[in-house]
Amino acid sequence: MSKGTVLVVDDEPTVRQFVEAVLQREGYAVLEAGDGREALDVFRIRQEEIGLVLLDLGMPEMGGYEALAEIQVLDPDSQVAVITGLQPDEDRLPGIRGILTKPFSPQELLKLVRGILED
Repeated sequence: MSKGTVLVVDDEPTVRQFVEAVLQREGYAVLEAGDGREALDVFRIRQEEIGLVLLDLGMPEMGGYEALAEIQVLDPDSQVAVITGLQPDEDRLPGIRGILTKPFSPQELLKLVRGILED
């Protein structure tokens, strides 16, 4: 498994592009998904490569809470952190490794990612 691959799940293309640019500059591989359903499709195919899922909570189609539950069924040991502009219901986020509130800086993003992947 490549611990340096991050799946970024957010319905806002600008957020995905920002996260991808910051992480790629630091040598991480990045996969993207625009909603929870797409994230599950990518995760099913590439889960052996994915060291971390950065998951937005408020998305159309399938939101973050439901996607988190499905990811944890597929891989109970998956590493998931939340990136959100919403106030998260932490009771519905069992097993997550961190929460990053939007807007966030490149430094905050890297601190979260490094803290999980290099733990």
